[in-house]
Amino acid sequence: MEYRIDNTFELLSQEEWDKYLDSYLFKNMYIDPDSFSVAEDFMSKIVFDNHIKNYIRQHNNKVGTLNVSYALCRHYFDKGIPDDPWFISPGEHGESIQYMPKFKPKDWLVRYWFSYFSEAVYFKLFSIWDSVVGLLNEFYQMGHEEDLRFRSEVMKTLKSQRNDIYQYMIDILNEPLYKEANMYRTRIIHGTTPNDVSSGLRIKRNVDTEVYDFDNDGKITKKKVKASLQITDSVGEYTNTRTIMDNIEKFSIFSGEKISKIIDMIKTDTFHIKY
Repeated sequence: MEYRIDNTFELLSQEEWDKYLDSYLFKNMYIDPDSFSVAEDFMSKIVFDNHIKNYIRQHNNKVGTLNVSYALCRHYFDKGIPDDPWFISPGEHGESIQYMPKFKPKDWLVRYWFSYFSEAVYFKLFSIWDSVVGLLNEFYQMGHEEDLRFRSEVMKTLKSQRNDIYQYMIDILNEPLYKEANMYRTRIIHGTTPNDVSSGLRIKRNVDTEVYDFDNDGKITKKKVKASLQITDSVGEYTNTRTIMDNIEKFSIFSGEKISKIIDMIKTDTFHIKY
């Protein structure tokens, strides 16, 4: 059988859908729009019911699509992707390095689909965090535009309005689990997927290095020089599917717990329209 992208894509069984769409991983990310306190005046109720609630609805829809992406990601992970070890040296056929020595032809495409949906999960996880920042902007009526500076502008205003929430969110950014997940997201968006082997070549320019040379007596010595170009070779870098899956699940639980806490902190304030 010839394995192609199209004939290796498959949907979940009903049992899998039932299992993964009822996953506990994302429960705490949902926001109950009826759990907030709203001032009794007409305009506050109108704005909250027609604007803030709509923003919360969109946030909850994101959580739903995240759950679907996770279900598909987990489906391909559960098929078993034999990427540990991800290289051996020497290879089974005399190669200096053999990558994915346990892979059969179909495994490459199973990993392709796992990688595709795991990337979607990271996009959606951080999009959900963005919508939490957006909710802060809307609830506290900061008025910031959603552009490249949006997050930093919201955080700056938040520091003066609710410093406790600001500090809580800053602490989240320094958590090792958040940093690891953000590293994967950054690599996916700005570089290459961590679930593929990177180039082993490392190119540096204008670096200090040591070279061997002969002194006046003909003896070999070391000396430091400035190299305009330095190239080193290695096996590259690779993050196996088990590591990524573990991070996705742990970071999802972590995010839910933190988002739930932030929402509880917001709820200590009553929404009232500013004039």
